[in-house]
Amino acid sequence: MVPLMLVSRAAEAQISLSAKATISLSILPAISITSSSGNDGAGDLNFGLAIVNTTASIDPHTSSSASLFTISAGADMPMTASFSSPAVTLTDSLGNKLSFSLLAVGAQVSSSQQTAAQLTSGGTITMSGSGVYYVWIGGTVAVPSSAAGGTYTGYFHLTVAYQ
Repeated sequence: MVPLMLVSRAAEAQISLSAKATISLSILPAISITSSSGNDGAGDLNFGLAIVNTTASIDPHTSSSASLFTISAGADMPMTASFSSPAVTLTDSLGNKLSFSLLAVGAQVSSSQQTAAQLTSGGTITMSGSGVYYVWIGGTVAVPSSAAGGTYTGYFHLTVAYQ
């Protein structure tokens, strides 16, 4: 004869186990870029008047005409800063072209323009402890003797992204 064993429901409940896990999510602040010429990010560079056979330049370390961009993002975060191109074509209304060579420098403090580090497109910048970084853009335009008179324009883009 086989002994019969009865287990109560109370005994079943005693062998149940549970565990918990923590769920977490860190959110990076949105990135914003403002320019010295307003919130449109344009950061206009105006070389003024130039004559043929000269080079017009704006030194991003020293010129008040350098375009200033203020980047806001997460504190102490590494970012990638890229420019549309270090060489930008400027064109007049008749299709004549000149070449602009971009030069960019950057620092964590707005008063550091003169000592700012040179930036390369695709390079790393690190946001300050308060989540800001400053980029000054300048460059040169060689004006050959064959350049036609007129106003030449072109565009560059500064793009930043979290790494």
